Amino acid sequence: MGWYPDPGGSEKERYWDGSRWTRNLRAPREVAAPADRHDRQSGRPETLDPLRTQGTHKVVRRRSADDPQPTAPAPRRQEPYPGGQYPSERSREALTSDGVPLAGWWWRVLATIIDMALVWVVVAIVMHGQFSTFMTRYMNLATQNLGSYNAIIQAVSGDQQLLAASMAITRGTIIGQIVYQFAMLAICSASVGQLVCRLRVVEVDHGQEHRRLRWWRALLRAAVWGAVEFVSQTTLGLLELFSYLMPLWQRRRQTIHDLVGGTQVIRLPRD
Repeated sequence: MGWYPDPGGSEKERYWDGSRWTRNLRAPREVAAPADRHDRQSGRPETLDPLRTQGTHKVVRRRSADDPQPTAPAPRRQEPYPGGQYPSERSREALTSDGVPLAGWWWRVLATIIDMALVWVVVAIVMHGQFSTFMTRYMNLATQNLGSYNAIIQAVSGDQQLLAASMAITRGTIIGQIVYQFAMLAICSASVGQLVCRLRVVEVDHGQEHRRLRWWRALLRAAVWGAVEFVSQTTLGLLELFSYLMPLWQRRRQTIHDLVGGTQVIRLPRD
């Protein structure tokens, strides 16, 4: 326990309570050496100058060849971080307040691709009828209007049966993803894709506590993700794209569902 240089990168010191970083900050303080403190308390000068005066005459002690060479005062030693590790400049920009590295953007993309593939497989099996209708209608329209992209688009937009199947598949996929995310986060604090990539979803600034996410927080995060997906159906996916790109510039690397759910995504170091 004690005060250490802030791993978040500020000029202040942050208090370590023995298990995690707290929110307490203070300005860095210079610690006087023990010898200096003793000299001040005893009333003696901090250094003994060999140049002394007696009356109006100066007495100078000459140094012989056998005298030890003077040494420069040792620089003030910086207190180590808990565990003896000093984070690099890059890690200071990508840590939770308790010193755990945040997940990189590409790792999150890879985990999302894995999760979407799994959900699509399950939805395709459960909604086999809608998938068959969609694929059959689309292939027939594409064959009838072969060679004209605009004609295919017009035919697809005017086919009510195909549009109904497409809408059902989209809604089923979003609902399936919400249920999947909620269950996995509440049990493992990570989806299958995140487990593969060694990612974990944690509460903000609690990177050390990554065993399990509270059920209500997992539900809130999954529900907000689903809301963003549903809204994106009417905004050509712009809101969804914005949310997924947010970790590229957001200080805590959070998406919209992370912000509302009060979560961050970390990446566990290899053992």
